[in-house]
Amino acid sequence: MLEELPSDQEIHTGPAIRGEDEYRGVPVETRKRGFDRLFAFAREVPVTHKIFSYRKREYPERAELKAAFSQALGHFMRDNAAYFLSFDKVTVYYDNGQADVTDVLTAVLKPFFFDIDFRLAAPSRYRLFQVADLHCTLELLRLKSEENRLSRSDMYFLGSRRRLQKNYLTKLDHKQLS
Repeated sequence: MLEELPSDQEIHTGPAIRGEDEYRGVPVETRKRGFDRLFAFAREVPVTHKIFSYRKREYPERAELKAAFSQALGHFMRDNAAYFLSFDKVTVYYDNGQADVTDVLTAVLKPFFFDIDFRLAAPSRYRLFQVADLHCTLELLRLKSEENRLSRSDMYFLGSRRRLQKNYLTKLDHKQLS
């Protein structure tokens, strides 16, 4: 049994919570320590984020979901233009996980920035990529909690809805861009 995750091991938060993939057979205490190390780093690193979330069932056609995301991202960029345009160069790290997301990012961001670089990213090489994964996983857990749909593995790992809110969500809420 693995007693401790190596400190340089990437943390993929969803599988770590559920004990899937590379975390299969790893004790929950070990997975939790790795998760908490990443969470502590996420709290300290000076980054902010914006998460766009959608329920696929509300968009029967893929094109509708893609259009909704494009419109929301475009409005967000416009509303925060002064902030984003204060940067000389923008680099977007993406893992090409969903082609529609790649299409939207390219279509909306390329015309917005003069100097933008898209780079294929491997989560194992970028700790901030893992932080983004953590934020997205926690937002998904927030939505599941609000709908009273946390799974048994979520509850086993997190303890309770109250602990999720108190120990994780509240502590990262200030990191969100409005």
